[in-house]
Amino acid sequence: MLTKKSTPIFITMTTDFGEKDRYVFEMKSRFYRELAERGGDLDRFVLLDVTHYIPRQNVRAAWPVVRNLPSSCPGASFHLVVVDPGVGTDRRGLVVDTGRDLFVAPDNGVLTEVLSRFPQRRAFVIDSFWRKAPAGAGIVFDGRDLFVPALAALATGTPPEKIGPPASDPVLLEVPRAAREGERVFGEVTSVDSFGNLQTNIPAEWISAGAVVELEAGGKSVPYGRAYAEDRNGTGIALPSSEGFLEIAVRGGSAAEKFGIAPGHRVTVKNVR
Repeated sequence: MLTKKSTPIFITMTTDFGEKDRYVFEMKSRFYRELAERGGDLDRFVLLDVTHYIPRQNVRAAWPVVRNLPSSCPGASFHLVVVDPGVGTDRRGLVVDTGRDLFVAPDNGVLTEVLSRFPQRRAFVIDSFWRKAPAGAGIVFDGRDLFVPALAALATGTPPEKIGPPASDPVLLEVPRAAREGERVFGEVTSVDSFGNLQTNIPAEWISAGAVVELEAGGKSVPYGRAYAEDRNGTGIALPSSEGFLEIAVRGGSAAEKFGIAPGHRVTVKNVR
């Protein structure tokens, strides 16, 4: 139990592992073992699951999830992101220090939004010294055998520059950005949540009441509102998401299924501010 004088240390985990197999358990178990071996005060650590359902090996699908992690946790936090289609190749492991938060992830572009959002960040390659695979194990589970040991070292006070050499050229993938032209905004669907709601890259602050949202797929359009309940007939509505971006939903149904839309489909908003 945390005492009044204890300062909690938040650790988040984001993966594409799902929860059918033992993989998430293996990472958490290794993390606590590493903490214990380093003399860490286990009661101070708060382990938070962001999601383990990033679409399999889809690096880009992690961006909307990872983007706001620094502002979601109270105080400095450590974030483990494992979406790693290149495991076992020469792709590097990466530590990114934003000045407040620390991220641990494969260097495959999964941290593109974080690297872009914090231009003064520092990045370091995770030295192979930190890989601690069980005897006889292949290089198939770097989430457990490389990233977690590095994460535990950081969480117990190891400076990021001691994890490995500087990474002057972390992988940055092209991020689709929304654009404004007169009274129109052009963007695209970036992800679909478990309710079938479509998340876009269009800032909601760009849109005003009375706007009309057009969907490229099927030539459909939906009105702009503020709450799901405004979609009284289940025909669809666009509204600000909880993270401040344009979202498209169908009350009591799935917008993705109703409109046949997936990430990458274009969205146009008319009559904006």
